[in-house]
Amino acid sequence: EKVMRTNDEIYDTTTVTIGNIVWNVRLVARENPHMFGRAEVTDETTVDDGAYGITYFETSEIYIARGLSPQLLRRTITHELTHAALFTYNYCVREAEVIDEQVCEFMENALDQIYNNTEKIYKEFQK
Repeated sequence: EKVMRTNDEIYDTTTVTIGNIVWNVRLVARENPHMFGRAEVTDETTVDDGAYGITYFETSEIYIARGLSPQLLRRTITHELTHAALFTYNYCVREAEVIDEQVCEFMENALDQIYNNTEKIYKEFQK
């Protein structure tokens, strides 16, 4: 088990608007303290304890781990944007975090298929 050193560097940043909220999205190392939620990062914390992405509702910030495979990066972005959208449109049930997480996992798996098939059908029906 490797002991982790924190890395506060932000490698890239962008903003997205969902509803009327501007979200700051940052690409960071998995060792970045923000990737560990509200838990304190200690000398015993390992990279495996961190997440691929995390959304902070209070500050409208999303952190995405650097170095993910393209497929995992896309799924993580979708997952975190779903958290942001649920919060923005007041569907985020803080007491039912499991349900919230299930919706985000569903979206990360299904969104591309839903979107691509919608575009395909829409274009076909517009002829």
